[in-house]
Amino acid sequence: MQPKTKLQKLVATIQPKLAPVTDVQKQWAFDNCFERTGLLTKKKASCLECGHQWAQEANLIATIVGCTCPSCEAELKMTSTRKKNLEEAAYCAVLTTLKGFQVVRMLYLKRYCKAGEPARLECDEVMQHWIDRKGGFVLYSKTVAPMTGYYDTWSHGSSLDMRDHTTRGAMLRIGLTPERIYPKSSILPEIKRNGFKGNYYGQSPSDFFKVLLSDSRAETLLKARQVSMLKYLFNKYNGSKTLDSCWNSVKICIRNGYIIKDASMWTDYVSLLAHFNKDLLSSHFVCPVDLRRSHDKLVDKRRRIIERAKFEEMRKNIAEAQIEYQQQKGKFFGLSFSNGKLTVRVLESVEEFQAISSAHRHCVFSGGYYKKSDSLVMAAVAGDQLIETIELSLSTLKIIQARGPGNKATEHHSEIIDLVNSNVQLICSRIKQAI
Repeated sequence: MQPKTKLQKLVATIQPKLAPVTDVQKQWAFDNCFERTGLLTKKKASCLECGHQWAQEANLIATIVGCTCPSCEAELKMTSTRKKNLEEAAYCAVLTTLKGFQVVRMLYLKRYCKAGEPARLECDEVMQHWIDRKGGFVLYSKTVAPMTGYYDTWSHGSSLDMRDHTTRGAMLRIGLTPERIYPKSSILPEIKRNGFKGNYYGQSPSDFFKVLLSDSRAETLLKARQVSMLKYLFNKYNGSKTLDSCWNSVKICIRNGYIIKDASMWTDYVSLLAHFNKDLLSSHFVCPVDLRRSHDKLVDKRRRIIERAKFEEMRKNIAEAQIEYQQQKGKFFGLSFSNGKLTVRVLESVEEFQAISSAHRHCVFSGGYYKKSDSLVMAAVAGDQLIETIELSLSTLKIIQARGPGNKATEHHSEIIDLVNSNVQLICSRIKQAI
């Protein structure tokens, strides 16, 4: 695209002066983004790094502990499989500065391994994220192959040109977190001034820098060590809007040295306080000693009020809400995925929200989660038993929260998170079908 704004025109004059990625940086990326692996058969071992093969009896110790290649002396993680080829991909970020801009350079790495042959390595710089001192953003990127259904199938023969960063695919690519970040980084003084000390708190460097430079709340939360609230803020389409309504309460917490350990629960709790007309500037209310207990107490109170309402009126409200919910989320109905042990499925009726809220004693119904246009709520079940309720942002395709009974994580929590993250593409495909 042709540069149109003043910022884009400035970046266009500076970008050609950016030095190429060095061989040292590329080699570091290969060494640190991929595990050194080997292939173990019944009587032979193969180093997938240098291609050397040697006699090695297959045994459990070699599989678990690994082996050392006699040729290149690499410590190998051994695998036993009939598949003789291995193909892996990873991203590495190189951080540098130029003419007052923070530049995040994204390297796309590919490794092709075959038993008996040295590994073949490929590195391609596929994106450059240019961020100015105020958080302004310009994207340079290669194109992706059309009609593939995946957002990172790069056309490596394309040129690195200025692109529109507001499209859905571009936003997903910008927000991806690299496997590694090159350690010798150059950081803008303004970023360090705002509290950055090397921790990205699970965010991509580009997203972290943009928010830290453009939103003063991020600087305040980072310096006050309010990590949970900082992570909540990064959920642009949900957390940022919620913080607008409770920011004064957050400042009361900071002033009293109260660390909010669970941002999702705390913001739900503050919204319940507002519902019951409590003083949101009182440390007595907004700094509870036991957040979970105080939250659950208000949830129960609100649920009892709802349950006291006339049954017919409640039915009418649910029926009306179901029509709106059907219009918003109907394209996801019938979507489910399983790992054989657990199944995650999309909630298809407002009555399910009410039933789950009563069974697990949380506010998925009383908090009106079925009304949230950006949230997709799912249930994780084992057989007929409800395990956890999951809320996923449709804008970022990231999990906002996953809760079991009493808003607690269950023993299956990590497994549920992995199951949802590994099937995000199914949700993405439903979104594309509806467009």
